[in-house]
Amino acid sequence: GLKVYPLALSQDHKRAFDGDKGPNTGGMGAYSPLPFISREDEDYAMEHIMKKVAAGMVSEGCPFKGVLYGGLMKTPDGKILKSSTVYIRNSKGKVSAILAIN
Repeated sequence: GLKVYPLALSQDHKRAFDGDKGPNTGGMGAYSPLPFISREDEDYAMEHIMKKVAAGMVSEGCPFKGVLYGGLMKTPDGKILKSSTVYIRNSKGKVSAILAIN
C-alpha cells in the first residue's frame, strides 16, 4: 500500500580483524541509535526514498504489505544510497523490530 511507517535506525557491525580493527564486514551484530544520522537525513530518506518505493510498487500493480527494510547508507559526502530487504531476519532488521516493539 501507500502507508509507510519508519522503524528505528540500526547498523550492522563486525570488523574484519581482531580488536575491532579493519573495515566493517556486517552481519554479525547490530546497534542503534546511529549518532551520525541526522533528523534531516531520516526525513529525506522517508520522503524521497521509502515513500517513493511504496508508490512505485503500487503504480506497478504490486502493492507491498509487510516489512520492507530500507538498507540505506550515507556516504562521506552526505549522499544517501539504498538497497532493500523484504525480510526481517537480518541483524539490522531484528534490532529495528525490537526497538519498535519496546
